[in-house]
Amino acid sequence: MRADSGPSYDLVVDAYADGRKVRGVVSGPDAYRDTAVMAVEVAIRLAAHTTKAGALAETEAFDAAELPDAQVPYDITWRLERA
Repeated sequence: MRADSGPSYDLVVDAYADGRKVRGVVSGPDAYRDTAVMAVEVAIRLAAHTTKAGALAETEAFDAAELPDAQVPYDITWRLERA
């Protein structure tokens, strides 16, 4: 499924610890559509009761690579870059 309308985006996050830097980049064809796609994926996983209850960060509730990998069919990609 490819979205041919609207501008594409890159969401860039830099993390620093112990003198090291890691950059995470999420890219996709349409930020509004992709936000909805990600929200539905999270809702499906929460409805399946496969995570512990409570207020959790995304990486506490879901595998850090599995959730972003599930977005690939929607042309949403991610990568980590070490600097």
